[in-house]
Amino acid sequence: MLALSAAALPFVLGQDLVDDFFHGAHDDSFSNVFTEASSTATEWLAYADAEAQGLTGPIAIATNFELAEGIDVNQTCSTVGQTIPLAGYDEDAAGLYVCQEEDIVTDEKLSLVRQYIADMVDFTEGVVSVPKLWSSNDITLQEDDQGNPYPAGMTRPMLEQVRTTTYSGATDVVVVVSMRPHSAGPSSGIESYSSCLVRNQFRRCVVANINFCPAAIITEPASHETEAVAARGFAVSLHEMLHILNAVKPYGKFFINDDGSQPLDSDVCSQVDGVRMITTPSVLAIAQEQFSCASLEGVAVEDSRHGLGIHWEAELAGPEIMSVGDWTGETYMSDLTCAFLQDTGYYGCDFDNIGSLVDGTALEVALTENFFNYDHWNELIESFDDPFLSAEV
Repeated sequence: MLALSAAALPFVLGQDLVDDFFHGAHDDSFSNVFTEASSTATEWLAYADAEAQGLTGPIAIATNFELAEGIDVNQTCSTVGQTIPLAGYDEDAAGLYVCQEEDIVTDEKLSLVRQYIADMVDFTEGVVSVPKLWSSNDITLQEDDQGNPYPAGMTRPMLEQVRTTTYSGATDVVVVVSMRPHSAGPSSGIESYSSCLVRNQFRRCVVANINFCPAAIITEPASHETEAVAARGFAVSLHEMLHILNAVKPYGKFFINDDGSQPLDSDVCSQVDGVRMITTPSVLAIAQEQFSCASLEGVAVEDSRHGLGIHWEAELAGPEIMSVGDWTGETYMSDLTCAFLQDTGYYGCDFDNIGSLVDGTALEVALTENFFNYDHWNELIESFDDPFLSAEV
C-alpha cells in the first residue's frame, strides 16, 4: 500500500498529459519489430495453453541506466544553461531546451530513481507472468534481428550512445531508464513518461523507455513525508511499467487473440455517448461483481484531458494505480488492472498479490462517495497556479 501526502499534489496533477502521445493511437512502436525465435514454436500459443503445458513464468525485466547516467549529453542536463534537443521525446518538444537548475541530474536523484525502478521490477516480476516459448534468443537495443537499425522515427536516436546493447534470451523486456527534462520546464509538474520502442512479432513490447523528469524528483522531503515520497516514486515507476504492458489501452492492437491475430477495437471496447468502456471478459466480470451490477456493460476509461483515454475513469477508480486520481488516497494496484493485463492475451497476473477495487460497493454508492469527483477535481484545479491546468474537465 502506498500512502501519499498532500505535499505531493503539485508534482502529480500534470503527469499524464503526455501519455496518449506515446501510448494511444500515436504509438509507432509497431513499426519496430524484433523477431523472437523458438526451437519449440513458430506460431503464437495462447496464454492458457502455454500455462497448461508449463510454458509460462514470471516476466523477466532487464534495466539499462546508461542514459540516466549521462552517456548521451543530448539527453541529460549536467549544467545550467546547457542546451539539449528534446524534439520527438515529448508532445510539446520542438527545438532546443535550455537546462535549468532543477533539471540537473544529481547523484542523489539518480540513486532515488534506481531504487524506484528496482522496487518496481521486484513487484512486477512477482505479479506478472508471460509465455516463455520465444525467450530463446537475445534482445538487441539498436538493431533488429537482421542487423538493420530500427526506424529513426521511433527510436528518435535515443539509443545511439548506449553501449550495452544485447540482453540474454531469458529477458522478456528491456527497460531503458532516462532522466530527460520535460520540454515544458520544471513548473509543468510532469513527473515521468514512458514509451514502447520495439515489439516482437506478436506485438508485445520487448524494449521500452521510462523517463523520470529530474525537476519533479523530491530529494529532501520533510521528515513526516519521507515514506510518502518514496511510495510516490515507486508508484510512478509501476504506473509507467503497466503502460508498457499495455494498461489501460482501449485499442485492439494492444491485445492478441488465441490464434495470434489482432482483435478489432470493437472486440475490446465500446463507446456510448462519447464515453469509451473496456468490455473484455475478465474486466467485465470483475467489475460486475465488485460494483454489484450484473447489467454493467463495461468499465469506463478517463474522458478528462488529464489522462484521456488510457486510464480508468477516476470517478470510478479513485487512487488505483492506473487512474489519474491515484494521488487522492492510498495508491494500489487493483484486480481490475490485473484482469486487464490478463485479457490482453499476453500476460498472466497474480490476483492474490493485489487488492480489490471497491469490494462489492454498489456502483451508485461508489460514484457518490468517491473522493475523486468532478466538483472536487475542479476545486483542486482552480487552487493551483499551473499553466497545464484548467477547469475544463
